[in-house]
Amino acid sequence: MDRIRDTIEAYETAERAAGKSPNTIRARGCYLRRWAVLQSDRVDLDATAAFLGTPGWSRQTRATAAGAIRSWIRWARRRRVLPDLPDVDDVEVVSVPRRRARPLDEHVIVNALAAADESVALMILLGREAGLRRAEIAGLHTSDLLPGPSLLVHGKGEKERIAPVSPMLAAHIHAAPSGWVFPNPVRPGEPMTPAMVSYRVRKALGGVGTVHQLRHSFACANYALSHDIVAVQELLGHTS
Repeated sequence: MDRIRDTIEAYETAERAAGKSPNTIRARGCYLRRWAVLQSDRVDLDATAAFLGTPGWSRQTRATAAGAIRSWIRWARRRRVLPDLPDVDDVEVVSVPRRRARPLDEHVIVNALAAADESVALMILLGREAGLRRAEIAGLHTSDLLPGPSLLVHGKGEKERIAPVSPMLAAHIHAAPSGWVFPNPVRPGEPMTPAMVSYRVRKALGGVGTVHQLRHSFACANYALSHDIVAVQELLGHTS
């Protein structure tokens, strides 16, 4: 491998072996391939700075792209795939202001539940009452329902957590045919994709809410009851 672009597939293989989520690997690979066009057999820090300053990019996008490059540098230095690699800190990451929670108006959720079919209503409840991400909802299997009742949630980076659920929510999951709770309508035997879940929930919420905002609503409601930020962190599956 004598050019940066020739190393990206090997980097992605290493990321998969490390248990990184497919979405993370896909996003990092996309940024790295665009960045590699500006490089040759050496990391050009001036060209890298210009890439991270791409007009129209948000601070979050710049931070994500910089994170991908820094991750690649760490891997490349360990593997010694190319000479004269810079230090990770030579690639600056812009700070991203912490965003405030954006819970949905409960009337929007109630109205959506009243109008949605049973499947989409269950998706909404899993976001609002259990705090699941869209990918976690998409990958839910009937065998994930545990006594308590609770759910075994398969989170980001192959991390698992236990999420308590109400008897009503457990009953809905228990009533589903054995297998994926939300089967893929296009690919038999597979679960829905996160994008399918996202589309259905957003449509049910009238285009004014998302699965992630349902998580915000879940987090805000639980913190208001407990005032225990660590407990809420664990329920959400956040590492910090």
